[in-house]
Amino acid sequence: MKQFGFVLGNGKTRKQVDPVHLKNIGGLYVCNRAAEDMSYDVCVAVDKEISLELQNKGHTVHTRSNALLTKNAMLIQKNAGWSSGPVAATIAAMNGHAYIFLIGMDLISDNKQLNNIYADTKHYKTSDSAATPHTNWVSQIDQIILEYSSQRFIHVNPLCGYTPEQWTRHKNFETMTLAQFETMINNTTE
Repeated sequence: MKQFGFVLGNGKTRKQVDPVHLKNIGGLYVCNRAAEDMSYDVCVAVDKEISLELQNKGHTVHTRSNALLTKNAMLIQKNAGWSSGPVAATIAAMNGHAYIFLIGMDLISDNKQLNNIYADTKHYKTSDSAATPHTNWVSQIDQIILEYSSQRFIHVNPLCGYTPEQWTRHKNFETMTLAQFETMINNTTE
């Protein structure tokens, strides 16, 4: 098992990392439409419509029981009622990565509009929609950090420096700037 697990959300800060490089040095966990943009180890899509679209295009998708529609669907084993990003983080933790990096999990918007790089595409809201509330994501990730206390969770390059206070209370959690992250992963000997 590779020591690094990279969980990619779909916030705008995700564009600042190279998923090809990440895949070469660790496990890559993506959400929804990101499966069409890169090679990955695990894709999570909990919403039925996007899950079915990806399955029909040949992607293996971890999803909820109501979206187990093709041979490419895999039932989420834990936290099945949660959002895609937290489920991806759960799977990364269950897979035993020592370091789990949360990348592009911006949680907030810097302009009060939807912060999702797939806005204006099929099954997504439009880019001028209101920002998505993030309370569920915060609570779900908090529970994962608490449960998997022997693993490190790192929020990379948070948008506008925002990281929920409740995450920072955990000894196995930290934030990193993009420069710190790049130094860490580029000095690995995996």
